[in-house]
Amino acid sequence: MLTVHQTPRDGNCLFASVAKILQSCPTHWKVANSRNLREVVASSVYDEKDTDVLQALEMWQDIYEGAVRERDIELQVEFRHAHVLCGHSRPFHESVRRDIHAQMLKKSYWGDVFAIGIFEKQLKIQFLILMPSSSGTERWILHSPVSRRDQRGPFAILRLFAKHYQPVSEKGKFIFMYSTLPSSIRGLLDKNI
Repeated sequence: MLTVHQTPRDGNCLFASVAKILQSCPTHWKVANSRNLREVVASSVYDEKDTDVLQALEMWQDIYEGAVRERDIELQVEFRHAHVLCGHSRPFHESVRRDIHAQMLKKSYWGDVFAIGIFEKQLKIQFLILMPSSSGTERWILHSPVSRRDQRGPFAILRLFAKHYQPVSEKGKFIFMYSTLPSSIRGLLDKNI
């Protein structure tokens, strides 16, 4: 049976979830907490050769500037970390990257697909994002794309509901290889490959 673990609703839920997952394997990872995991993600913006980083910065800039033009306050709040990118040209100089790094260290940057991608690169764990189905039942929808070549693992499971991440375990276990994934998750994964 899957257990969804509580995390604070303070802008750190993704980072707290990943910390809880990593803390379940203390022999593999040193002290993991929200603050040092947030630093791992924020520091990645300095990598000028990483095309994923540049694409994320460009996307955030486009979203934030579009939200300002459209007077979409909700979107401006959600992407407020990106306000420092406004008016700057790409590929963004070091001073702009330093500013976005500082913004990402704040709880107003709550984590997104970019952060999960950084965790996957750095930790060599694939995160499966599960969202409850729209019918409100306990059925789950797998959000993460996993190719057949990636299906070995290791995997960690996160629940995402109403912009709130929570780690998911089975019998106290948070990290799985494909063969040890809960059967309900493996079934979802097999449907998506």
